Amino acid sequence: MQEKWIAFGIRYRYAVVALVALAFVAGLVFSPFESPIGSLPRDPLSVDAIPDIGENQQIVVTRWEGRSPAEVEQYVTWPLSNLLTGVKSVKSVRGLSMFGDSFIYVIFEEDVPFYESRTRLLEKLATIGSGVIPAGLKPSLGPDATGLGQIFWYSLQALDEQGRPAPGWDAVELRTIQEYHVKPMLTSVSGVSEVSSIGGTLPEYAVELDPERLRIHGVTVEQVAAALASLNVDVSGRNLEINGVEYIVQGRFQAASADEIAAVPVRAEDGTSLPVSALGRVSLASRERRGILNIDGRDAVGGIIVAAHGADPLATINGVKAKIREMRSFLPEKKLADGRVSRVTIVPFYDRTTLIQETIGTLNTALRDEILVTSIVILFLIINIRGSVIISLILPAGVLFTFIFMKILRVDANILSLGGIAIAIGTMVDTGIIVFDSVNRRIREHPDEDLESSVITGTGQVAGAILTSVMTTMVAFLPVLFLSSSEGKLFRPLAITKTAAIFSAFLLSVYVVPVVIYMAYPRGGVAWLARALSFLRTRRASAAVALGFRIVAYTLAVALVIAFGRIWMPLGLGVSTLHNVLFTTVLILGMLAFYKAFHLNYERILRLALSFRLPFAVITLSILAMGFFAWRGYRSVLPVSGELTRRLDANFPGIQSEFMPQLDEGSFLFMPSLMPHASIGEVDRVLRAQGRAISGIPEVDTAAGKAGRADSALDPAPLSMIETIITLRPEYLESDGKIERYAVDPGETDLFRDPAGNPVPDPEGKPYIVSRKYRRTSQGNLIPDPDGRPFRIWRLPRDPALNPGRPAWPGIVRSVDIWDQITQKAAMPQVTSAPILQPISARTVMLQTGMRSRLGIKVYGSSSHAVEAAALRLAEFLKTLDYIRAESVNVDRAEGKPQLTIEPRIDVLASYGVNPGRFLDEVSMAIGGMTASTVNVGKERIPVTVRFAREFRDNPEALGGLLVAVGSREVPLREVAGIEYVSGPAMIRSEGGFPVSYVTFENSRYSEGRILTLLEDDLARARQSGKLTLPEGAGLELAGTFLDQRRAEKRLRLIIPLSLMIILLILYFQFRDRAVVLIVLSGVVVAGAGGFILLWLFGQGWFLDFSVYGRNMREVFQIHPVNLSVAVWV
Repeated sequence: MQEKWIAFGIRYRYAVVALVALAFVAGLVFSPFESPIGSLPRDPLSVDAIPDIGENQQIVVTRWEGRSPAEVEQYVTWPLSNLLTGVKSVKSVRGLSMFGDSFIYVIFEEDVPFYESRTRLLEKLATIGSGVIPAGLKPSLGPDATGLGQIFWYSLQALDEQGRPAPGWDAVELRTIQEYHVKPMLTSVSGVSEVSSIGGTLPEYAVELDPERLRIHGVTVEQVAAALASLNVDVSGRNLEINGVEYIVQGRFQAASADEIAAVPVRAEDGTSLPVSALGRVSLASRERRGILNIDGRDAVGGIIVAAHGADPLATINGVKAKIREMRSFLPEKKLADGRVSRVTIVPFYDRTTLIQETIGTLNTALRDEILVTSIVILFLIINIRGSVIISLILPAGVLFTFIFMKILRVDANILSLGGIAIAIGTMVDTGIIVFDSVNRRIREHPDEDLESSVITGTGQVAGAILTSVMTTMVAFLPVLFLSSSEGKLFRPLAITKTAAIFSAFLLSVYVVPVVIYMAYPRGGVAWLARALSFLRTRRASAAVALGFRIVAYTLAVALVIAFGRIWMPLGLGVSTLHNVLFTTVLILGMLAFYKAFHLNYERILRLALSFRLPFAVITLSILAMGFFAWRGYRSVLPVSGELTRRLDANFPGIQSEFMPQLDEGSFLFMPSLMPHASIGEVDRVLRAQGRAISGIPEVDTAAGKAGRADSALDPAPLSMIETIITLRPEYLESDGKIERYAVDPGETDLFRDPAGNPVPDPEGKPYIVSRKYRRTSQGNLIPDPDGRPFRIWRLPRDPALNPGRPAWPGIVRSVDIWDQITQKAAMPQVTSAPILQPISARTVMLQTGMRSRLGIKVYGSSSHAVEAAALRLAEFLKTLDYIRAESVNVDRAEGKPQLTIEPRIDVLASYGVNPGRFLDEVSMAIGGMTASTVNVGKERIPVTVRFAREFRDNPEALGGLLVAVGSREVPLREVAGIEYVSGPAMIRSEGGFPVSYVTFENSRYSEGRILTLLEDDLARARQSGKLTLPEGAGLELAGTFLDQRRAEKRLRLIIPLSLMIILLILYFQFRDRAVVLIVLSGVVVAGAGGFILLWLFGQGWFLDFSVYGRNMREVFQIHPVNLSVAVWV
């Protein structure tokens, strides 16, 4: 059957070439990388850094102005949570009650389409009857996005013509511009779901009343508010026809200033009006704010752009940037007294484009390097330049074909999906090598046979084996396709792309490579192509000619090795290019020489193994045993007794497990917390101080801090929680994304300096000398030099020999060293520590676990007080465990928010015949205020708020003396109500209708999987022994990403044996021999053992612990302990 299709392809070879060329062009059109053909139309794959692994979640938001978290929880969050639990396919419901806001997170089953889940919720919300929640409240859905949709953060800054900071704008003006000018225009960009504002404050007209004047004139707050309700009136008089022209008649009144509002009459008696100004004062003030934005220690105003679900993040960001460029001429400006023009400018401080491009660039580089190395290997081992060219074409063609499959299957391009292609490179080449070698051998062994028959027969002989190999590889990835939840979303794209890449390579190798071979050989059907490639032949009758072509092949391979060394630079940019090339050449040619020697001596080795079967069997069994010990640990297999077994147990503890290794995003998210009672002024002070301290670190580019919440349902952060996005500078100075080289004076020393030439201090705040001096122009600029050295921005080590009297300091080697500097500089009293987080990974963790850390324990109970008490006891217990860092234990505290409670005395109010509810409404209007009207000024909407003046309501004494109307009398508030301080929750979390809290921590030495096992045992023993006692009704539940690891392992244990059974059947149907099937499967087992041994070696400090040209090989090859994660299993 295969031979018929091959013959069909050769017969219609021009059609095959045309189809391949068409697919090649389509792959370039869909490619996420930059196309080498600039004029080619582009429809690239959707691109992001990582897959969106958030749960299928929708957010229901209800705003209840001025209400405490306890009230919001009791009257809004709890009844709505119970109602929404009954929606079809809802998996769980989480609640969050804050001051004035209720957030309900409804998590649906994974098979429910995203927008269908929104429809179901809208239908349910539309049927809410009276009495479920307080009248007048309108629950609404949050944006059609997930927490990972925050792709672009920006600030509004006033800059002059030279781009320098300029004065002239306050926080109210900037927030007004953001809200009514910038936000609407950016929201119109395709792919944008929401633009939320943060920082600054909007204006309001504050009508502050004097209660004494109200008493004198006999006016209530409600009457003043009613009088101000008609500040914006528009009436219609239909139309008039005058001299053949139609005029629209309308009446309009719009208050345009505080003076006009103050002149509004509250009532009129005997021809005399009582204006608002007679009862208090009116001013243009700022609204109360619940969120702060700070850039490098300075107050700022900005916005967060959220991409819609399913939108292309990169395309959306590019659209936002285009809109920002378009808006430059529309943003307002002011002429300053010094003649400069101060213009409002949009300045981004977090742009996911950088991470996306770095991710795509890394994978692009990896694919390029893999193709180059593969070409070197083919040239060196096959010694056939023509065959090397044909086989190497499979790689780019297979990658482009995979892009077509990704477009059809709607698989986005990200680090996992493109990583699947990178993993498949070796298998893709194997199929082409097998086909070419088989055809080439057939032609050589049957010189008199027709070329077409040789090509068909040679390919047909191996097509079945290749198909079996491809099928078994594809079946091997079935377990990944059946993973569920976040791990399924994470790794399913990898399985799909690897399968597509291998299938593409199979089609190219079996059906296209034979056509190319037929056309390339002299006896083929295309004479000009055969003549063009005839000089590439290496098999000649003449030994001299064969030797010449062999020399050409080896020379070309060495040239490619040298070129690869210049590109790869394995020893780093700090080592000369020559040393990097020498290292690469020795490494690659040494490995190829070993493989070549093994190939030439394979028959001898095989004979030796067959002659000494028992020793070789013992070696194989030893590999299996060592692999099993490396994986599971010696203790899990055999008892520990005696010195030898104790040493084996110490050397083979078993490989630890975790859910996912971390991705380096090039930025950090610093998330400490203050106590719940911290005021907005205190939070602002801490945010400023930390921003200045962090931005002073030389490796930090910007430190953008946020406290409280942005105007978005995706950001339900309490005021006490700080989030600082710290963007790092690149390790080396770059120009247009490329690392440049600069002239250096060899052997000279100098102070470590920044690119501008300014000395950079060490952690002690002092400049220090390094053994490197860069040449500079008279203006202090670096001098580009292709033969020079890259300029390192991250600080170099401090050598005591160059800095007498000062100890050695290792410098900034990794990004984690910068994190250590951040935590030291930002440490402050009354502020908690923060786990090491990055923007995307932190959002991912919060979406998966509901907390800010990968490790934690959920505490639940019947009341928030019981939950808080249980969490505090648990935290004290966790601090005693040696595998948990005591300083990292953090309780997600809700209790402790001071509240001033006014409780009416029912008996007193009853004696006056006053309803308590009505009484509290009047007190609320007088103290908290109410929005009486809205003033429209162009696009702006400025509310008019009526309340008592601040001096009458800013302390308990003033409130107690406040005169309130009770029946026909006015009495002090303290006589009819009790006023007292109480401690209440600042925020209430709930799940399934019950309050919950989280205790988070960081491990000191173990992986997530090991922590899970130890914690389960220690918690069970502590509760049984009474060492840990919880309040009645409280319980504990482990939380964190390690639960995802456990769930994935359970599913893999079920699916992997099923996949192996399918593979066994495929092999049996191919070979029809049980012995052959078992032999093949035994190779899989030995290979798995070898993989575990290599993972064990990665954790041994002595493995590759030597240096070449000053670089340790463990650092060069990134040798470090690797935990068993889902990624490793995949």
